[in-house]
Amino acid sequence: EGNLKRFPAHTGSLGELLEVIEQSNGTNAAKAFAVSYGIQHPDSPEVAHLEGDWLLGRRDAEHALAAYRRALNTNPSFLPVVGALSRFYARHARGSLAQSVIDAALNHDKTDLRLFLLAASVAMDLRHPDQARQYCERALGLYPGHPQALAALAIVQAEGLRDVTKG
Repeated sequence: EGNLKRFPAHTGSLGELLEVIEQSNGTNAAKAFAVSYGIQHPDSPEVAHLEGDWLLGRRDAEHALAAYRRALNTNPSFLPVVGALSRFYARHARGSLAQSVIDAALNHDKTDLRLFLLAASVAMDLRHPDQARQYCERALGLYPGHPQALAALAIVQAEGLRDVTKG
């Protein structure tokens, strides 16, 4: 607890404290602490990310999604949360919500290569290969010849060829 008093956004200490609370007082007490701590630190996307991941790991999607949204209110392009939230929505057949998270992130930061690569990956998860290709091409427009963007585009194209041969 001392670490968190000095460094409120130190997620390593927060994660360890949640584990201690869960082991000593139970999961409900740890959940209550996680939610309360997140509310007390609304300007920390790092705290909200840890809170969301921890709660999602305990099958509390409602509070986890609230934590993720709080992080994105602070920083719409905070990559760990953009990834967690868009993939959550994609896994739960909420493609339009996944897409809106990606779009908001890219509107906030139009030059982050990692966001474009994530967007392409999520588009592939949603079975939108044309959209994935467009994200890769936009990334290559900003970062010509970048190995990760080229590799992502190659994967998208290879998946497209595989789908053609299946049909």
